[in-house]
Amino acid sequence: MTVSKGDIYGLLGASGCGKTTLLNCILGRKYLNSGQVWVLGGTPGSKSSGVPGIRVGYMPQATALYNDFTASETMYYYGWVAGMSNQKIKERFEVLKALLMLPDTNQLVKHFSGGQQRRVSLSVALLHEPELLILDEPTVGVDPLLRETIWEHLLKIINERNVTIIITTHYIEEARQANIVGLMRSGKFLAEEPPERLIARYNAQTLEEVFLKLSVKQNRDYCSNKSQSIVNNVIESIATNNKPKDCGQSNANELDFLPDIPPEAKYVSKLSDYYPRISGKHMKALIWKSLLWMMRNLPPVFCVIMIPVIQIPIIYYAVGHDPVDLNVAVTNYETNNTIACNQTMSCFSDQLSCVYLGYLERRALNLIYFDSQDDARESVFRSKNYASIVVQHNFSSALRNRIDKWQKTTPWDMTSSEIDVFRDLSDKHIATQLKIYLYDTFQTFAQDFIESCEIDRRVLKLPLKFETPVYGTKCPNFTDYVLPGFLVMLTFFLSVASTAFGMLIERNESGFERTFAVGISEIELLVAHIITQFIMTICQIIMSLICTFLIFNMTQNGSLIIVIALISLTGLLGMSYGLLVSCVCDREQTATYFAIGSIFPILCLGGTIWPIEASHPLMRLISYTFPITPAIESLRSVLQRGWGLLTRTVYIGFISMSLWVILLLTMSILFLKFKKS
Repeated sequence: MTVSKGDIYGLLGASGCGKTTLLNCILGRKYLNSGQVWVLGGTPGSKSSGVPGIRVGYMPQATALYNDFTASETMYYYGWVAGMSNQKIKERFEVLKALLMLPDTNQLVKHFSGGQQRRVSLSVALLHEPELLILDEPTVGVDPLLRETIWEHLLKIINERNVTIIITTHYIEEARQANIVGLMRSGKFLAEEPPERLIARYNAQTLEEVFLKLSVKQNRDYCSNKSQSIVNNVIESIATNNKPKDCGQSNANELDFLPDIPPEAKYVSKLSDYYPRISGKHMKALIWKSLLWMMRNLPPVFCVIMIPVIQIPIIYYAVGHDPVDLNVAVTNYETNNTIACNQTMSCFSDQLSCVYLGYLERRALNLIYFDSQDDARESVFRSKNYASIVVQHNFSSALRNRIDKWQKTTPWDMTSSEIDVFRDLSDKHIATQLKIYLYDTFQTFAQDFIESCEIDRRVLKLPLKFETPVYGTKCPNFTDYVLPGFLVMLTFFLSVASTAFGMLIERNESGFERTFAVGISEIELLVAHIITQFIMTICQIIMSLICTFLIFNMTQNGSLIIVIALISLTGLLGMSYGLLVSCVCDREQTATYFAIGSIFPILCLGGTIWPIEASHPLMRLISYTFPITPAIESLRSVLQRGWGLLTRTVYIGFISMSLWVILLLTMSILFLKFKKS
């Protein structure tokens, strides 16, 4: 394929023959399996080539426009990317608006018809007056009058500015105005000549008739040597005035008929070439575009920002508290009347069981009385109660004898002074908490009883003295343990979701091809997404901290600045992971499965809802490889223990997340660079 400067090259062929794929190779968006591409003095993507970049204007087959922008905003965005001033953009836009009969420029693109969107897409390609114009089927869905106007303008700019144009179309006859046409079928060239010469050579009336004859010839000449291109047969027969060579003939001299490719100018690399290049103009356009999209979609953006306001109260009120209102069956054989009994503490009381049961009721247990222990146990079997308590007939006297006689207590008094408990252990947490209630309550009851008998209550106290806690409170709240993990997990997950879906929406609705064709690099795109998504993440973090510390007054013994920095870094980590997800996946549905499938193990094994020390040794090793596990431990240490940045646990969290951010961003860039191949 040879395209001369200042010519219109019509690349013709049926849909699916490979035209768009070839254009992507010319733009440097796809790589050839073999052969070479030479564009504007260099290989696409090389330092000596202006492709991709502002030297080329590209109109993809899809409209590739931002649906939530107006036509005017679209022009300013691509004009800024091309380095144009506002005045120049305005002047060019007025010219193109008149030329292409653009619709109301203050109307959103998504409200345009298909033909109107294609006209806006074409105006974007023409906006910055590039040297090379690549138009992929620009006249599809355009009325004949406008199609003629477009061709007149293309002929005008090649004459006035010596612009080179490659245009693809499956409307073969309209390409007769091109300087040269290349006929393509099934991924191979059939011919490449000026249209009138082709018509004369093949004794045809139209280009369509020429294409039909060459297609028939291709079918006839197709043989076992599938890699041989028909174009070489045609070129050789034209050059030598001989019959086209047979399929079995040697193809050693085929390359003699291909155009000579000049040697690429030797480029001396510099150290700065290996640094990421970020253009201020590109960043301005990308950030402005993302912020404008947020402004146009305020309701969903507001909902995303307010998610912590909904989630934090749910976590605070539902997780970490001690279970209350537990139904417990009671059979008290000591009193004939199981309900009306004396609960006054006295050394000589004969109804001490009533006093103890009263203590249990004050622990927020719902006591349900039964006449027999069999009925009480049956209620536990039927899951109506969590446990059953059985008090023997002479509990009070047996308990006094047990305390008074101590070592000489009879077996009968030992048995009678015991309270039998039958528990449902299917729910371990409730069963354990119920056991604690019974233990603690009985110890308090026993100490109060001997104190009423003028005996030092410390006699029945366990010989363990728990001093003032080093960290935390004497009555720790499990919510304080759970909330830091959920705060980190919530920030991480929201950042992953918003970043991944934002990137995929832009790719699938607006197309990356035009973005990269105008010269925006992968680094710039990622940095712009990180900046704009970080703004949303900061808003989410602010709402989370307001709910956590100001409304629910969660324990905070450390520096608030370290807390904010740690959670912000968690958000950056989530954005980095979200970018990687968007690079790996092509659809929102796949990204959802990928994100949920990877986040669930992190939630279970990262120490969010249960201590890592309680897990299997193998799972414990896996837990420490997760990116947010050190962050959760760091945040707990800051909030509960008041540790600073110089403490190992805290700075390990910062170092670990920083390394993960670098790794994930590097992987995202590599995926973007090499996925196009």
